Amino acid sequence: MQLRFLAMIAALASLAIACSDQKIPPADPVTIHLPAQADAQAQQDVAQDDQSPPQSSAAEDDSRSSQPAPQEAVQSVQVESENGQVIAQPKQAAQPAEQTTQLTQAPRLDVVRAAEAVIALAESLGPRPSGSDDEAAAAEHLATVLSSYGYAARIEPFTFSTEFPIATIFLSDVDDLFAARFRGSSNEAAAGQLLYIDGIGDATDYEGLDVADAVVLLHRGETTFEDKVRQAVAGGAAALIVINHNNDWLVGDLAAYRSPIPVLGVSRIEGYNLARQAPQRVEILSFTGEQGQSQNVVAMRPDAVCAVLVGAHYDTVYRTAGYNDNSSGTALMLEFARIYADHPAADHLCFVGFGAEEIGLYGSREYVRRLEETGRISDTKYMLNLDAIGSGSAQLRMAVSGQELPRLIGRLARELETDVATIQPGGWGDDRAFADAGVATFFPLPMSGVMNTIRDDASNFHAEAFEAVAEIAAYALQCMLELSGAAIRPMFDCALSN
Repeated sequence: MQLRFLAMIAALASLAIACSDQKIPPADPVTIHLPAQADAQAQQDVAQDDQSPPQSSAAEDDSRSSQPAPQEAVQSVQVESENGQVIAQPKQAAQPAEQTTQLTQAPRLDVVRAAEAVIALAESLGPRPSGSDDEAAAAEHLATVLSSYGYAARIEPFTFSTEFPIATIFLSDVDDLFAARFRGSSNEAAAGQLLYIDGIGDATDYEGLDVADAVVLLHRGETTFEDKVRQAVAGGAAALIVINHNNDWLVGDLAAYRSPIPVLGVSRIEGYNLARQAPQRVEILSFTGEQGQSQNVVAMRPDAVCAVLVGAHYDTVYRTAGYNDNSSGTALMLEFARIYADHPAADHLCFVGFGAEEIGLYGSREYVRRLEETGRISDTKYMLNLDAIGSGSAQLRMAVSGQELPRLIGRLARELETDVATIQPGGWGDDRAFADAGVATFFPLPMSGVMNTIRDDASNFHAEAFEAVAEIAAYALQCMLELSGAAIRPMFDCALSN
């Protein structure tokens, strides 16, 4: 999540997905409890309205919960390629809701089921870096699952261009870092012990140091980039990383010189974070090109208006299946799609899996660009972003944009007694492009989660954090749908005047 840069040219591929039997550590079932005031109001509404449908019985709830998990439902659905696009045809599309003022009780979210689906999804899809064949196969899987619920699902390919070639720096104990490749740098991979030099890389800085086979980290300064590289090469260094004097990306140019070793530039904050890891062994991935191919997955009822969008990126960084970032958000998006599949509110709802998020939010930016280009951005009133919600503490930080939504989310958090560290303006992830376009957005995120590293595995999936986000996200989605005019009776008083 956050801006991260890697790119590989992707070709669409198919992938047979099998569910894993592994489950998350046992947790008590979590039911989203109705606040007392809202519960009383809901019961009064049902009593006064003879036309209102009764709430789901326990048997009906058990029946819904016993439906096959997403990975089990996709066996018989065909994915076809047409005019360069992969289109997942629904087995039986749900019929649009009739035009009526009758309201239907909001569906219940089975949080435990959703949490278990996170593990199954991560283990089935595996690592799926932005722009890779594995990312394309994951997109096909999402389209197939969504179509099995009755939605019309399509895959929308797009091409992205980064501003400069990107490298990934792997470390075992901290999040992976991203760096800009210098022009004239070697494109090879490298590995070695990290050696931090508190200097600018002139000859005196190397006196008495053994830099053979080391990855040298030093500062930008009076010494030219070419001289820095020549000194490192002369000492036998495996690679050179230069720290910028500010927090901008450092894209250096070696002019006519062609370095035999990789030369990278990092921001000041990333450089100091990296220096603290010396003398840990680091690995530098070979660089990819500045252009790549990715795709978004879009699903809705055939005649629906996308007034409320639930989004989650499905790509990962290298070497990890992204249990937290972002199998967690993707699995919750699929669970929302399942429970709303037969609900009248689905006429106001759409689901989007964003590609190429990890290298620069390219999927969401492209999706919004196309909406603006066709004049349809005004159809979307609300956007719920689900990203990296499966690791960290149950204390949440929340990004909210729009005129009324921040106040509503704040009241919702108080009613649910959600532990909130901070509520800030939107724009951290895929919600950014929507907030910039005037769409009201909500992005809840646990504090201190593990992401962008090989440590983003099953052992660092925290069910308590996932359940805290899922609870408030479920209520927020109900309110977004009601405020957009959907035929839904939320389990919370969503009135903006309160």
